[in-house]
Amino acid sequence: LESIHNRYPYPVLVVGSKRMNGHFRKITHNEKIISEYIHGSYDDANNAALLKLIRQHLDNINQTVNDALHQKIEQATNAGKFSFGIEEVWRNVMHGHGNQLLVTRNYSYPHNISDMKGGLNGNIKDVRPEFIVDAGDLIIEKVLGNGGEVTFTAGDVLHDFNDIALFLYY
Repeated sequence: LESIHNRYPYPVLVVGSKRMNGHFRKITHNEKIISEYIHGSYDDANNAALLKLIRQHLDNINQTVNDALHQKIEQATNAGKFSFGIEEVWRNVMHGHGNQLLVTRNYSYPHNISDMKGGLNGNIKDVRPEFIVDAGDLIIEKVLGNGGEVTFTAGDVLHDFNDIALFLYY
């Protein structure tokens, strides 16, 4: 379980009868990676029933993760180590100043690479399609290339930060 979780760090929910979950809890060496135990007998449950069962638990886990992320954002902001908005994030990433990028899922920002000045250029009017790339993808590639990490968030988490933000080194 631990090797799988290290490769795929998703929430781990253990579903079973109260007695079975109790036995499992006593013998597992992976208590720290188990997010929740769900009690009940679901041997005959179909996929839709299981999804409905775990949806609320996953929502609770996501809320906890989002709360921790907001707290980290507040700490970084107070320390002056947080930037947000495409222009500010672009500038910091291109200078190698960030180590964790936060980006809303499906974020996209068109970037005109035809002028080759190195800055961010969102003016794509009358530009040939081969000169238009997604600035969000370029930022992600640069952060990962510099050894940083990228966290994709739900739509409402970064709403106040224009859907893209960067933790600067601190």
